[in-house]
Amino acid sequence: MDADAALELVKKGAALLFLDVPQHTLLGIDTQMFSVGPNFKGIKMIPPGPHFIYYSSSNRGGSEFSPMIGFFIDLIPSEVVVRKWDLQEERLVKVPEEEEERYSHAVRSLEFDKYLGPYTLSQFGEWKMLSNYITKSVIERIEPIGADISVIHEPDVLGNGPKTAMEEALSEQLRNTNIPKSDDTLRKRGCYYTEIPRLIKQKGVLSQDLTSLNLDKTSLLESILMKDYGGNEDLLLGEMQFAFIAFLMGQSLEAFLQWKAFVTLLFGCTDAPLNSRSRLFTKFIKVLYNQLKYALQKGQTDNNVSAKGPITLLDDSFLSTDSFLQHLCKEFFSLVLEAPVVDGDLLSWTRRLKELLEISLGWVFQQNNEDGVFFEEDDEFAPVVVMTDEDWKVIPSDNIIFEVRNEKYANVVNIDEETCTCRSWQLAGIPCVHAVAALAFINRDPETYVSNWFKKDMFKEAYKHSIKPLKGSMYWPKTDGIKPLPPKERRMPGRPTVKRKRDPSEKEKKTLKVGLGRNMTCKNCLEVGHNSRSCKNEKRYPKPKEVKPKGRRKRHASKSVTCENVG
Repeated sequence: MDADAALELVKKGAALLFLDVPQHTLLGIDTQMFSVGPNFKGIKMIPPGPHFIYYSSSNRGGSEFSPMIGFFIDLIPSEVVVRKWDLQEERLVKVPEEEEERYSHAVRSLEFDKYLGPYTLSQFGEWKMLSNYITKSVIERIEPIGADISVIHEPDVLGNGPKTAMEEALSEQLRNTNIPKSDDTLRKRGCYYTEIPRLIKQKGVLSQDLTSLNLDKTSLLESILMKDYGGNEDLLLGEMQFAFIAFLMGQSLEAFLQWKAFVTLLFGCTDAPLNSRSRLFTKFIKVLYNQLKYALQKGQTDNNVSAKGPITLLDDSFLSTDSFLQHLCKEFFSLVLEAPVVDGDLLSWTRRLKELLEISLGWVFQQNNEDGVFFEEDDEFAPVVVMTDEDWKVIPSDNIIFEVRNEKYANVVNIDEETCTCRSWQLAGIPCVHAVAALAFINRDPETYVSNWFKKDMFKEAYKHSIKPLKGSMYWPKTDGIKPLPPKERRMPGRPTVKRKRDPSEKEKKTLKVGLGRNMTCKNCLEVGHNSRSCKNEKRYPKPKEVKPKGRRKRHASKSVTCENVG
């Protein structure tokens, strides 16, 4: 990045000024985290929009850390947020308005520029995928009093006793921290999450009807959407993203329980994803896919580094093969993948999520084929269909013919005739990307449309006969016939080539232009450095040449001069 572009980004981007933060304190913004050095005073060049700030104080040696504290903030262009470290409470606090205005002016005047670390813009896209539904209204509706989110403010969550090794370590941190825990006001500083009941209880409802309501939570989802979110699906997804970020980065157990409640509620619906709320569930699966993908990458990174730092809440108990998430995903995948009619985008993202969990965590979601026979995971001859990242829109003409298009191309797919206008399906015998999109739209397995020539049965049929062995040439019978010789070399017609025949992918070397390096003289103005085609000067005529006499030069007789001695 050049100096002018960096200066423009410094002026238009937001900035965070953190004063008197102790050295070795862990401080993070969004997906970026670093240790505070002696000259650190904040972060600059922050893109406008919602962000999450979190930090953890340490001892002088940087070996022990307190529980994480975090807060959401919605920044506008050129905004400067000032916080100051409170040594007694070990947290960042606001400064008076007059003092904040004075520091903000100094930051805009670039007085603190050399003490501010730049925001890593290459990681901003990853943060946007985790927070694309979080808005200023979502933050103001959910954030607690004082805006700080921490497990310290959640005594009721840890009051029942630790259940995992992670919670045991977190309780040990709470006992060793200097932040007061006996204050009753801490109980009132939790986030204002939407209440999601785990079980549906209604008076005057028959037992079989009550069982149906708990097996399919579509009615509970509709009730929560209309009552708490005014029918706005994006607000529900925004709160889910809020809870996940507060759980993963802010280490809030209350946020984890809220995120778990959202996942349980949405995965517990059987009618909504196939009928009334297909669009909501497509966005939900996409949000969950991005969250788990980032969490798994972060978990691998945390395992590769040293054990320093605060306790991470993402331990093996949450992602084991017997966890709540594995059971919920297994039932939901079975519902969507075996449904006769399902939205194409929902089906595509469900398959992506299933593939992510199978590859990253080793979870097995065994699925039947049309004949009721289980696929073998280790069958080397089984055909494989790879889902691409391209977004294809499928427009059905009927149940057989489809138009598959993206921003550039459009093709027609005929399922019964197994043809596509790109002709790749007909030539290769394997469904092309357009055919795969059309088959996914009607919930059919593309592997069943692969040509029989690629099947294991055809492979076995081709090689069922044994190949007879052959003895070496030393055992071949010798004859008295003429030995076969290679043909005689003869000169081909035409001039023999000197240059090597180049591959079409190779670039041919450019030949030098004739006269390269010479000084041109213009015929029009008689000046050096250009020619008459590009000349803009007036016409000048050369000086006439001296006419030399023709013929040989005549020789004149030399005159003899005598010198007499004068006496």
